[in-house]
Amino acid sequence: MYKDRINELRNRFFEGTTTREEEKELMNYFVHEEEVPKEWMQEQQFFRQLAMAHDTNPPVPAGLKERLSQKIDAWAESEKRVSPTLNPTRRHRRWWIAGIAASLLLAGSIGMKLIQTTEVKDTHAELTPEMALIETERALLLLSSTLNKGMEQMYIAQQTTQKVQENINKALNQIN
Repeated sequence: MYKDRINELRNRFFEGTTTREEEKELMNYFVHEEEVPKEWMQEQQFFRQLAMAHDTNPPVPAGLKERLSQKIDAWAESEKRVSPTLNPTRRHRRWWIAGIAASLLLAGSIGMKLIQTTEVKDTHAELTPEMALIETERALLLLSSTLNKGMEQMYIAQQTTQKVQENINKALNQIN
């Protein structure tokens, strides 16, 4: 009879419909009962580990509350001193957005330029291979220079990202 009750509670526990008292009853059964059915051995181990986790309270380091309070106060003071217009994270985001927008703008202008030059060249039936070579070299130089400008912006954004990451790591290390 008692095992039927435990089986019912066990099923309801894993469905998430047990009350606190029923969970305590299950915990007591699995922690204190030495002989449980073989199919419940895993549940017994689970409930014993759960009971051990509830029983242990990790020690709090001495002075932790005071140190955390001081850190929070120091951060609040530093935030007051920082310009209220833009914090570093927002400034960093704006550089990224500007870099991406510049790259898209450059790619779009290159595409438009290539489309325009292709249409113009199709109208010239007297285009010689030498002229085609010169025009191709010009288009490739234009593409190269615009890509270099975009890569330069991406490099600047990457350096800014690294600086922000270093600042975050320093702040986290100070906390620890």
